Amino acid sequence: MSSLKDYINFYSSTDSKDLLISYKGPFLEDILAKLSEIIRDTFTSDTVLSRKLLSVFIEMAQNVYFYSSESISVGEKNYGIGSVMVIQSGDSYTFRTGNYVPLSYVDELAKSCELVNSLDREGLRQLKRDVRTTKPGERSKGAGIGLIQIALTTAQPIEYEYAQVDEVNCFFSLSINIKR
Repeated sequence: MSSLKDYINFYSSTDSKDLLISYKGPFLEDILAKLSEIIRDTFTSDTVLSRKLLSVFIEMAQNVYFYSSESISVGEKNYGIGSVMVIQSGDSYTFRTGNYVPLSYVDELAKSCELVNSLDREGLRQLKRDVRTTKPGERSKGAGIGLIQIALTTAQPIEYEYAQVDEVNCFFSLSINIKR
C-alpha cells in the first residue's frame, strides 16, 4: 500500500483550478455515462462546444476502453483501465487520456497519429471512407476511425507521448486541444 505522502504527492500534482475532470480506473459504461453527463451539464450554455467536447471524450475514452493492456473483468466483460483529464485554459480545453499499451502496438499507434496529423480535412474524410470499406486489423475495434473523428471534430493535431514501463508495455498518452 502506498503511503500518505505518496497520496498527497499525487493529489497535489493533479490539484488545479483549471482541472474540470480527472478520473483513473476502469472505464466501465456507468462511469463513462456519468462523466459524459458531467460534460453535457457543464457546457449547457454552448451546445456546439458541448457536442464537440462530448464527441472527443467518447472517442478518447473508447481508445482506453478497447486498447488498454491493463484491464479488469466484471461479470463476463473486460474493461480497460486508464485515466482521463479535462483541463480548461482560457477558452480552450485539453482532453488527455493515458493507459498502458503493449510495446508491440506503440509504433502502429504512433504512425496512425502521424498519418491523421498530416492530412487536411478532405484527406481525413477520404481516409475515413477508406478505413470504413476495409476489414479492421486484428487489434482494431474501429480501424482507427476514432482518431480520424477526433481530428475532424477539433481541427487540431493529436498530440501523443509514450514511455516504456517494462519489457512488454508502454504508457501511451493522447492529448487534444479544443477551442471554443
